Amino acid sequence: MSEKQISGLSVLEKIVGVIIMIVGAILTYQTYENMKAAGLSAWFFIFLGVAVLLIGAILTAAKTR
Repeated sequence: MSEKQISGLSVLEKIVGVIIMIVGAILTYQTYENMKAAGLSAWFFIFLGVAVLLIGAILTAAKTR
């Protein structure tokens, strides 16, 4: 009877983490492929995409209490 039950919020946290990872990957890839269109801010958006990707990975890997 001491089994942990998975709450809805922890499942939602994992789903949101995966969605954020996908958004970060798309942002990074599209900016890298179209660096000419992004101009001088291309490296900023690539860095931002990687940061969003890492935040999503942290949300996905985090343990909930």
